[in-house]
Amino acid sequence: MTRKNDESLELDLWDAEAMENGPAKCAVLEEIVRRADARNMIDLAFPARLALIEAATFSGAPDKALVAFSWCLSQADKHPDQFPESELFWKFKWIVNSLGDFPQISRKQIEDMLDEMARRYERAGISMRPVWMARWKLAIKMGEKALAKSSYKAFRDMPRDWMSDCPACEMDEKVNYANFLGLDELAVQTAEPIIGGRLSCAEVPHLTYGRLLMPLYRLGRLDEARQMHRNGYRLVSRTPAMLDILAEHLLFLAITDNLPKATKLFEKHLIWALEATDLGDRFLFCLSAKFLMERLQKAETPSLKLRLPTAFPLHHEKGLYEVGDLLAWLTTDANDRAAQFDRRNGNAYHAGRVADAAKWHELVKALPIK
Repeated sequence: MTRKNDESLELDLWDAEAMENGPAKCAVLEEIVRRADARNMIDLAFPARLALIEAATFSGAPDKALVAFSWCLSQADKHPDQFPESELFWKFKWIVNSLGDFPQISRKQIEDMLDEMARRYERAGISMRPVWMARWKLAIKMGEKALAKSSYKAFRDMPRDWMSDCPACEMDEKVNYANFLGLDELAVQTAEPIIGGRLSCAEVPHLTYGRLLMPLYRLGRLDEARQMHRNGYRLVSRTPAMLDILAEHLLFLAITDNLPKATKLFEKHLIWALEATDLGDRFLFCLSAKFLMERLQKAETPSLKLRLPTAFPLHHEKGLYEVGDLLAWLTTDANDRAAQFDRRNGNAYHAGRVADAAKWHELVKALPIK
């Protein structure tokens, strides 16, 4: 969609910003950035990268957002009058929150970025509430319960201001925290303002519906869980950035013995897991898919006819796959990702999640979903 005349790059940027977030928008913005850099148009390269940060964050490409953010932060430091750092304050939260999903980023690097965020916020007179929320969310991702509890307390005690997440996002993260602690009733109770429609935003209740599937299921509130799946899946089914929530829907379908539906979801969204640069989401999806294959084996399903992406290492032109082969690949991938994260985090949290997944078989109960 970009115009041939480089003088019209600003118009191209306006057009790109109006596009729906997704790979196509990211590609267009990357091309605008490339052309702006080639012509040394820094005044255009900066807003183009700001747009790319947002598009990549909400398109499941946080690696692209991280690169663009680093460039913008550097320019804001070099030319503060031209590019005020305040333009990056909100995006700082997106970037920091994504760091935990890259096992190649060390804990020291993550801590350094959190400290940098705190320094800039404090200098601007911003509440430390978003900083402590970032620490809290990262502690959950890393499986650090003590750190999560202390960070949550600090977050809760900080005042809200213009940089705080909206009440719906904060409430959804409290639901996620209750799940992390294994408190099903608290998770459901906390979500009531969201499920009741009193709190919402761009990604809520999309996220919350998925987070409530297993708590409701374990509490025996099956009809409610089924409705959460019906309402929730359609909200996230077109969003690669919500692969972790899709993993929850995949698990729910498999554990309720809706194996054909679960297989269809696996077939449709495997490509997002293969393309994911945030390996935390890939880990969760492969772990749920691994359980699906185990269920299919128990149901004596030897093979599947699937249309899987050519990027899949086991891709077969005829589309016929042995369930045992799929299970072996998913098991290896989940174990490899778990090992990567546990090495970085210095614990055995992800390996524990793989081991705990074996207990899911004890919870299987047929729940037809039309």
